[in-house]
Amino acid sequence: MKMVVFPLSTVLFPGARIQLKIFEQRYLNLVKECLKKDAEFVVVLISKGQETGAVPEVFSVGTCARIVDWDQLEGGILGVTVEGGDRVEIGAISGAMGELLWAEIQVLEDIDQPLLPVDSELAGLLKKLEQHPLVKAQDMRIDYHNQTSVVWGLAHLLPIEAMQKQHLLELDDGQQRYNAIRSLLADLEG
Repeated sequence: MKMVVFPLSTVLFPGARIQLKIFEQRYLNLVKECLKKDAEFVVVLISKGQETGAVPEVFSVGTCARIVDWDQLEGGILGVTVEGGDRVEIGAISGAMGELLWAEIQVLEDIDQPLLPVDSELAGLLKKLEQHPLVKAQDMRIDYHNQTSVVWGLAHLLPIEAMQKQHLLELDDGQQRYNAIRSLLADLEG
């Protein structure tokens, strides 16, 4: 399936929400169409380049994004809140500077394995983080009975580099993702 690709300097995880400030006409038109048709676009991390200007290089894995809220900000800027859906693999991108970028995408499935039990320590940490007013305002959709949902929530909130977040997003194996988030937490604790 073909979708619009929105290159950013941040990673969007399934179930997480991020705010975007939309000011370029091409993206204002995209938001209008998405709201009209209840459509999604793909958020992907930039590997080389910038969000504005020349077409940047992006990673091959991103996340479908659905608009869940919007608000008109000062200066003609549109504030949009998007929520992450499916992880997707991004094919060759087409489009020129100043145009929307399009790519063939394929939904990525996790490797089949038994449902992982929820780590109560990780779930407890995530619940504590969710009490912060800025996190509460995001209204994240966490399923505390699902280890993958807990890991995605922590990956979104932890103060780690975008490349580390991208690595987590690219992992197809829930056990590997769990091990990686535990390792990152150990590094943060020192």
